[in-house]
Amino acid sequence: MMYWQPDPKVSILATQEPFSAEEVQTRLIHHQGFVSNVLGHGRDVWVYLPRSYAASQQRYPVLYMQDGQHAFFADEYGESWDAHLMADLLSGRGWMREIIIVAIGVDRDQRLQEYFMPHPNIEGVFGAGAIGHLYETFLVHELKPFIDRTYRTLPDARNTALLGASAGGVCCYNLAFRRPEVFGNAAVMSPCFVRVCTETLQEIPLQDILPYKVPIRLYLDVGAAEGLLIYPEHVREVALTALKAGFVQGEDLWYYEDPRGGHFQQHWAARLHNALLFFFGQKGTFKGAMLFGPAQIRQGQTVHLNAVVYDDRKCAYTDLNGRFSASRTVQVFPDGRVQAVQEGIGYVSYQQEEHYELIHKVRVLSDLPEAVPVHFDVQVPEKQCPRDQIWAGVPLPHLNDNRFGGTVMLPLHRQFSFRIAAGWTIKEVALEGRPLPVRQFQVREGLKLQYQVLGWSGHAGV
Repeated sequence: MMYWQPDPKVSILATQEPFSAEEVQTRLIHHQGFVSNVLGHGRDVWVYLPRSYAASQQRYPVLYMQDGQHAFFADEYGESWDAHLMADLLSGRGWMREIIIVAIGVDRDQRLQEYFMPHPNIEGVFGAGAIGHLYETFLVHELKPFIDRTYRTLPDARNTALLGASAGGVCCYNLAFRRPEVFGNAAVMSPCFVRVCTETLQEIPLQDILPYKVPIRLYLDVGAAEGLLIYPEHVREVALTALKAGFVQGEDLWYYEDPRGGHFQQHWAARLHNALLFFFGQKGTFKGAMLFGPAQIRQGQTVHLNAVVYDDRKCAYTDLNGRFSASRTVQVFPDGRVQAVQEGIGYVSYQQEEHYELIHKVRVLSDLPEAVPVHFDVQVPEKQCPRDQIWAGVPLPHLNDNRFGGTVMLPLHRQFSFRIAAGWTIKEVALEGRPLPVRQFQVREGLKLQYQVLGWSGHAGV
């Protein structure tokens, strides 16, 4: 199947020139070691100012980005979002208002504790209790007042937004629902509401889904290829709960399931324009749609189809209130949920706009397994062999010499997007030291995967 994915990092940002040295000094301002009394330590904060800031006296909306060390720069832990370039581009084209971006760096030792609210399962998963309520106090009563005093902001909730990914996404979800009078917009990317045990596939909730409405605009997204890190169905449940609570798709709720997205900075960056235009601008006009889903499902099983609608500004959303119809072997609901009724061939129809119809064919089987064995065989450089295990979408143990692998039971049809790694900062690279493209696979019966690592960034240890 050919996938469509909006990729502004290539199709839009490729035309952008890097910031000049003068712009870096005057438009990307570094507040080094901003001290929080409530958290008891400091962190770096970067502030992006729009083009017109120096020459005008106007005030601007503000976006607060979690994991801000990646907002404007790459480091050994991940790529840059290039948020400053995207904001310049979208406002320069007149597609959105100019904004201020406040990028909040993390204390890596405290990141997960700060981003999660207390929950019965948190300590068992992370080995420490959550202090998200203290991080909330830091943001609301220390950082935001400093930003509003120092810069010409529009401080009201309607003009104040949050954005974060992974644990940072959960942080923004909680902050917006707890303090809607402060934050009127929240972009929640690939949020980890549930942790999946890689050995048992047990699903452990880390965050309660809030079944009520608050006066905010909520942007939710997830990648379909995040493997065992994030399940799309968990994030979709958050969006569906919001709809039931009274949020309206296209007005104050936006949900997008990226057909190829993984758990990477570059994939979140490629969806950044969705949130920016939803909060501060407008999306374009309808251009097309695509329909994604499994080709086989088990009798009695319920799956979701992903009806992706996109416009001429490369914005995309998943239609959770679509016009679906189906044949007698399957039943379909407006949110794309498909139930397999009986064995045979089924067809699901999705209609968008006038005379625009897509058909998805699915085979219903009675003996389709939930999980299947996948065999991994990974060879690494002999002189740089990690001692215990590596990561290739799942953790793989050391077999012998310079080989890692084994057989792992994985959910059928689950998509994985990953780079082979031996630690947070030790990742596979090409011989020249350049990063390699993201590897991908989809689970199927009889799948055997063989990979060769040519070299590591950092020091793998021997």
